[in-house]
Amino acid sequence: MENLSLTKEKEKLEVELSLVRIELQREAELAKESVGLIKEKLILAKQAEELRHEVVAEKKVSADLQAKLDHQNKNIKMLTGTKQLNKILSTGRMGSSHMGLGYTGRQNGNTGKTNFVSGGHAH
Repeated sequence: MENLSLTKEKEKLEVELSLVRIELQREAELAKESVGLIKEKLILAKQAEELRHEVVAEKKVSADLQAKLDHQNKNIKMLTGTKQLNKILSTGRMGSSHMGLGYTGRQNGNTGKTNFVSGGHAH
């Protein structure tokens, strides 16, 4: 009888040992998966950091290009303003015409004597 109870106990322990081995094998597989996920996480973190640096560099390039564009726009406005000013200044003035405010030209019989015109009295 004692032999039979020892045999049953042995069988019970063998089943329990099998279950423990299966559980240890599952835990080892989970540990391998965990290590793989940790490695993948480190790779992704490195890629994210590289992308952050790339974004910072691209923002700097973008800011430089925007500054150049603003400068070019300013130059274009100044050039356009210069053309408009030249047009305004040349309006009513043809070639070597000296006609304008206060100029009457040489009158017949004038011997080259310059006549000054009074601009009023200063107080």
